[in-house]
Amino acid sequence: MVGQNDTLRAAGLVVQIVHEGKIAGRCILLAGEPKSGKTAIIVRMAQSLGNETPFTRISGSEIHCAKVATLVSIEEETEIIKDKVVQIQIDRPASGTGQKVGN
Repeated sequence: MVGQNDTLRAAGLVVQIVHEGKIAGRCILLAGEPKSGKTAIIVRMAQSLGNETPFTRISGSEIHCAKVATLVSIEEETEIIKDKVVQIQIDRPASGTGQKVGN
């Protein structure tokens, strides 16, 4: 993908972390402008992780209708800078020993 070097590096890092077993049973949410390549990146990540990795495509309106309060909370706690990967944070390791975040 042309012009997505930072994003592709971050996606590769996430794939590596999953392969190493540091995170499992989690989801990845990509946000960005329409037609910016979010689906292409996440499909490629799912392919890299293998057939055992589920991929579900949903729209923002599907999430918004079901979890308005959650979205407000996520928006308040997330720093978004256009076209840059700001942070990759693992709130709870695959072992499940960390503090539970969310439902």
